[in-house]
Amino acid sequence: MRFLVDRGINVVVIDVTSLIFPYGEIEQSDFPGLDKITVRHVSSNREARKLLPILRATDLIIYLAGGNGLSRQNLVVTRTVSRSKTPVMLLKPPTNPGWEHNKFINREGRQFIGLLRLFFRKDILNSIIARVPPKWLSIREAEYLLDCCPGIDRRNSLAGPMTRRIKAHAFDYDLYLEEKIKQPQELNQAVFLDQYMPFHHDQKETKLVFQLDPIKYYDELDAFFKKVEANIGLKVVIAAHPRADYTKHPEILTRWPIIYGETAKLIVESRLVLAQTSTAIGMAVMARKPLMLLTSNDMERLGMERFVFRSLSASLGVTLTPVDKDNEVDWNAVYKVNETLYDSYLNTYVKASDSPDKPLWQIALEGINSTGSRQGPEQTKSK
Repeated sequence: MRFLVDRGINVVVIDVTSLIFPYGEIEQSDFPGLDKITVRHVSSNREARKLLPILRATDLIIYLAGGNGLSRQNLVVTRTVSRSKTPVMLLKPPTNPGWEHNKFINREGRQFIGLLRLFFRKDILNSIIARVPPKWLSIREAEYLLDCCPGIDRRNSLAGPMTRRIKAHAFDYDLYLEEKIKQPQELNQAVFLDQYMPFHHDQKETKLVFQLDPIKYYDELDAFFKKVEANIGLKVVIAAHPRADYTKHPEILTRWPIIYGETAKLIVESRLVLAQTSTAIGMAVMARKPLMLLTSNDMERLGMERFVFRSLSASLGVTLTPVDKDNEVDWNAVYKVNETLYDSYLNTYVKASDSPDKPLWQIALEGINSTGSRQGPEQTKSK
């Protein structure tokens, strides 16, 4: 957003998080150094409908809540956005390998209890809304789609044949370039890409059959971090998840520095990256950092994480390392990088080789201002 603000564009953020993911609102502090950004919270569909005059008075609506198409949760907001007649830009969000398996049956499991939950917990109304052509609900197609994952064909029902597709890159690419240009010195450290997994809002939202035990989860990580220090002499630091708040859990990870808001910096200056299924893995690949994927029996049982772990392992040529077992780790091999697979990962999940090497929002504005004819996004149906 800084690119837009620095060019005198008035940016108003309308936060509908409580309607879509009711587990944490956007705050002004989420935009450090950008005091000119106004944040307005919407907590009900009634409030969403009242946004119409504001939306009609703007030049462009960047509609993040429609990045994955239409749903029961965003239906009222989407219809209000459509009624405004203001041009709309959707964002196709970045993703990780394996997320094509994000289906209810895979999240719940094929055991008997999982199948029961399929019948009794699946949001049938949401499934219907997601599949109904938006025009049947008086929703027009978006004018633009900013493609932040250009190597993956993923259908968005809110985009249509006349939607102009603007090829861009993952959000993290800008953060990586900002740190790389500083030419930081590499430190004798390993960084763990935290996902706040036992307390993540996804666990609250999906109410999975299996839930992580926070004490067991963090104890296993703590023991593995000690092995890293003992075997290869790297100091371990933790890049906290943006929504993490470890002040609420003072008994967790007390031995290791927990650093907020500096994930890109920590990756660039570290010799080794420790991760699970974070999308920030893309920054490790950009920086050509060796990677260890840390799994466990409990993580494999959590929703669809097993699919993501296996897909990440295959895509990057990285062996999965179980932190809950005493298997011998070949510590001499942890610094190996498969350059060919890293290149393929970048082109698929981060930035296509033929996309502009410019800041994300500069690409967006130039795409809007270009005079070429609109190009519809791929409408290949995702699995």
